[in-house]
Amino acid sequence: MIAGLAGSLAMRSFVRSLLFGIRLLDPLVITTAAAVFLAAAFFAGSLPASRAASIDPMVALRHE
Repeated sequence: MIAGLAGSLAMRSFVRSLLFGIRLLDPLVITTAAAVFLAAAFFAGSLPASRAASIDPMVALRHE
């Protein structure tokens, strides 16, 4: 997130040309975008994590 924030700040003029009616450093927009990305990452990882947690570790180790 820090790298993404630094990249967006470095590309201010390009980002400014794309945003209409929104300030460049609007904290509400930045917080909302970060929350959406975190929620997407959570939901993308929750299904594989729940499937991996349901497998017996000894069965998984013997499979190899």
